[in-house]
Amino acid sequence: MKQVEEIILNRITQIRLQKGVSEKQLSRDIGRSASYLSAMNQNKSMPSLHSIIAICDYFHITLSEFFDFESNKYPVYISELIEKIKHLNKTQIKILSELIDSMIQ
Repeated sequence: MKQVEEIILNRITQIRLQKGVSEKQLSRDIGRSASYLSAMNQNKSMPSLHSIIAICDYFHITLSEFFDFESNKYPVYISELIEKIKHLNKTQIKILSELIDSMIQ
């Protein structure tokens, strides 16, 4: 069980750092005390499912993205890109797709 706890805590930290949000700010923004995440990171407590859902909502990611450790290392960035892509026209999307193809080859 300890390994699962560590994975979840590491995932919260990874996503939080990608977005540039402090422990204190995230704790307060999800309606917890300022020391909530700090206590978790010191392995004094684990987040409830309700807290994990609140964290996902805060970062605009799904629970699936939160728990997808292997294929989605940057869920916050990917969600932001998807939202931006929704505003592009067909030609712009094609150009973006070609650029991505050239980068991954």
